[in-house]
Amino acid sequence: MKNLSKYIIIAALGCMAMGANAQEKQDWGDFKLWIDPGHSGRENTGLFGYSEAQKVLRVGLATREFLYRFTTADENTIHMTRDDDQDNVSLEERSDMANAWGADFFYSIHSDAGGGQNTTLFLFGGWKLNGQYIEKTPHGGKRYGDILCPNLTGVMYNTGTRGNYYDRVYYNGDVDTHANQYPYLSVNRRTNMASLLSEGGFHTHPVQQGLNINESYKRLEAFGTFRSILEYRGIERPDLVMLAGVVTNSENGQGIDGVTVTVNGETVVTDSYESIFHNYVTHDGIVHNGFFLFEDLEPGQQYEVTYSCPGYTSATRTVTMQSDSQGLSGDNVTWANVQLTNTAPATITGNSVYNPDAVNKRDDIVLTFSRNMDRASVEQAFSINHNGHVTLSWDNDYTLRININQLLEDMDYIITIDGTIAKNSETGQFLDGDGDGTEGGNYVFAFVTIPPDVEAPYIVNTTPTENETMKYTLRPVIRVEFNEELDWNEDNAVDAITLVDADGNSYEGTLSHAVVRHASVLHLYLNQDIPRDKCFKVSVKGGFADLAGNLSEPKTFKVLS
Repeated sequence: MKNLSKYIIIAALGCMAMGANAQEKQDWGDFKLWIDPGHSGRENTGLFGYSEAQKVLRVGLATREFLYRFTTADENTIHMTRDDDQDNVSLEERSDMANAWGADFFYSIHSDAGGGQNTTLFLFGGWKLNGQYIEKTPHGGKRYGDILCPNLTGVMYNTGTRGNYYDRVYYNGDVDTHANQYPYLSVNRRTNMASLLSEGGFHTHPVQQGLNINESYKRLEAFGTFRSILEYRGIERPDLVMLAGVVTNSENGQGIDGVTVTVNGETVVTDSYESIFHNYVTHDGIVHNGFFLFEDLEPGQQYEVTYSCPGYTSATRTVTMQSDSQGLSGDNVTWANVQLTNTAPATITGNSVYNPDAVNKRDDIVLTFSRNMDRASVEQAFSINHNGHVTLSWDNDYTLRININQLLEDMDYIITIDGTIAKNSETGQFLDGDGDGTEGGNYVFAFVTIPPDVEAPYIVNTTPTENETMKYTLRPVIRVEFNEELDWNEDNAVDAITLVDADGNSYEGTLSHAVVRHASVLHLYLNQDIPRDKCFKVSVKGGFADLAGNLSEPKTFKVLS
């Protein structure tokens, strides 16, 4: 089956070469390139269950495909560490195989993990000696990184870069002299040829990872890589251009699923839960990308781009394909991003109340709207029976927070949001409060507040437990868990928990208080070791008040060391 797949790929490449923009292949020569998609199988899983290993393999395969299509390179001059998701190759085996084959350059493709802005990173073998930067020999990794950095970064969506670095300088700092005078990364250290490792954005970044899942986006990254390799080799780059874009919701900036994009009689439909995302997440609405890509269009040609999607406004854009065949990769990618506006009336898609028959006044009720709302109109449309007094606030334009701590206890309440008054801020459509698909319906939510709290707080669990032997440590942590939250203040901490041995010796410690799932938890961290083979009395003082003012009883129990 694996060999059959290779024949299919070769046949497809042949068809592509005969298609639009077919150009004479450039002479590759006998230069031996090793493409190393990092990791194996589904290693380094990122957001949405999609792994770094899966992504970079497909970037590598597409890079090789471009090289085969536009140069005379073949399997005798380009090798890959792995070409499917089943190959499992160790870190050492990668460099050993490239060394044995006699590669002239080793290029390792990765993505990264991190937060904040999505960025690329490029690392070649090098260090510092007496203030001087030293590149590993044979040289070439730095030069390729200097070329690849603007080319790969330039074709990616909303992506910056951390730059191109000597690897030991990046990881061990820009000091005068490094203690280890050799490359930091294994793929740079163990390879006998010029080498570079690239990090193509973060697989922990929601937008980037949504794009990573898209097959065409990986080809776009490969386009930037392919052109960089040709530039590094001094080979003329083909007059090949790309039309790319991201279709987003005008209200929240999310990519829109299922958009039909048409250019020159060809259509692309953006990814959706049904088409691909269901392979990685269990519910619709978790991941989006809204990405599309058209290849083999004519440089300098003007095209009309149309966008349509059920439930959204349509749009048309006219673009001219930018081209500079010997310029940067990004100079040959025309972006046709567009925002579409939702045409459906807003609904309420989320309510934070788990059990409407037992609502605690301490917990805000949080309503989530499907669209950005005109806040003033929602507040005007809001009402609650029994003259209930609540406070409204907004986390953002689609999240309404209702503070109910001044309502009566053990009372039936009904919240109503009038659908003929509340409206979204984008199009002014009225709320579809009853969810029937048409605007103007009221949202109605009935709930009951819990009865007054007349029960004293009590201890539900301790660590250690009664008569338990404290093993494996001479400084155990005493943990006391209550059934509800206490009205805690620093005065409570004085002698809240005491530990005394059978001889009357007390053991001091530091007390902490935390609220976990609406219940107070106390921890006593001892300041000294306790002796072995003794009996201890743990005393928890009484008089702790809960939020209703009920007072706890003291508790004493014995433990062993």
